Amino acid sequence: MKENNFVSEFKNPGGIKEVWLIAYPLIINTSSYTIMQFVDRSMLAWFHPDALAAIIPAGILSFTIIALFMGIAMYSNVFVAQYFGKKKFASMSVSLWQGVFVGFLSTLIILAFTPIGMWILGSTNHAEIVKIMEKQYFLILNLFGGLIVINHALASFFTGQGKTKITMWANVIGNMVNILFAYLMIFGKAGFPVMGIKGAAWSTIFGNVVILIIYLVIIFSEKNRKIFKTSRLFGFYYPAFKRLVKFGVPSGVSFCLDILAFSVFVFLIGNIDKISLAASNILIAIEMLVFMPVLGLAIAGETLVGQYMGRKMPDISAKAAISTFKIAIGYALSIGVLFWLFPNWFVDFFAIGMKNRSADMQMILSTAYPLMKIIALFIVFDVFFIVFGHAIRGAGDTRYHMKWMILCSWLFFVPCAYLISKYAPSVQNMWICGCIYVFLLGLVMTIRFYSNKWRKFDITA
Repeated sequence: MKENNFVSEFKNPGGIKEVWLIAYPLIINTSSYTIMQFVDRSMLAWFHPDALAAIIPAGILSFTIIALFMGIAMYSNVFVAQYFGKKKFASMSVSLWQGVFVGFLSTLIILAFTPIGMWILGSTNHAEIVKIMEKQYFLILNLFGGLIVINHALASFFTGQGKTKITMWANVIGNMVNILFAYLMIFGKAGFPVMGIKGAAWSTIFGNVVILIIYLVIIFSEKNRKIFKTSRLFGFYYPAFKRLVKFGVPSGVSFCLDILAFSVFVFLIGNIDKISLAASNILIAIEMLVFMPVLGLAIAGETLVGQYMGRKMPDISAKAAISTFKIAIGYALSIGVLFWLFPNWFVDFFAIGMKNRSADMQMILSTAYPLMKIIALFIVFDVFFIVFGHAIRGAGDTRYHMKWMILCSWLFFVPCAYLISKYAPSVQNMWICGCIYVFLLGLVMTIRFYSNKWRKFDITA
């Protein structure tokens, strides 16, 4: 009996094996992206501590508006997954191109937002040199923000089918290009001028162009044109676009509000002092690096939930989500223990390239060490939010996700962070607030998942 239960748990539909086969390319995919960001920020730390302090606020602000449209475009993944489950291949292509049109639309809106973002960056209490670098990085990323959205829409076509190795290799290659050009352009190698933070921004764009080319070549291959009619069905289809907007906008708003709330959080830390800001940027870089496997797992779980919901098999959808959670929580607990016991293993990486540590850098590292214990709890709580949040999204339960994101981020997290920055300014207090925020999100998503209310949704009906 125990053996049969184990086999069911591991091998059967929705089991750990099925989740892992879809997840591991996504883990490599998301991890390669974060490794790229980690290396970028490490190189900027070696270039100048002020560049490290500038990249996170500017990057988060740029990503805030991009995230709204990314969340909508990426929801094509759920439509593709559910249509794939129903074997409606033509509808998969239609869904793909509606996501791409969201990317086209986003280009104009992101550009319109750019002057506002530049004003916001200029209005902070950050050091003047930091503000100059923030504006440089922000401007370049925003000019090509639509490209990032389009790439995520194109990736959804493969992810929804479970063909995650394609997105893995596209992103690994694109991120390798990014890292190469970041080194050449930040430090002025191989004939490039010394560009500092601007070099980091341009290398990101170059990497995304490479990813775009790979996706388009595969999507328009003879096989995909024959099976999915990818070229013949290219176009704007209002009913499909309307359906994507209906379910995708709440998803995009949730994504955007989370990023926006965290943007405010980082800016408020920056108002404490630049040492706290730079130390927090190290924590964010580390957290993103180690947490990307969980995101890869969550996307795999979302895909399987979508596919089995398309087949009218909600029990298997639930099993896939729980299998995803078991893998993710095991990983997060292991990483959390390492963060708690050996914080220097991770933090000191940011000073490897320095022969002599400046007084500022030494203060940054000393500030970051004790905060790693908070990040250890942060990553564990985030598993509940990310895995179960993606699971209910995969079924179409996006409005619940959006509602609680608004309540937790803007009625608790942001006001709490503001009050701490004003009346008890401490980077430790700020990160404790962030940890509680993630705990609340994880709690409400877990409750919703086990309520089974998500089972009633049918986004393709």
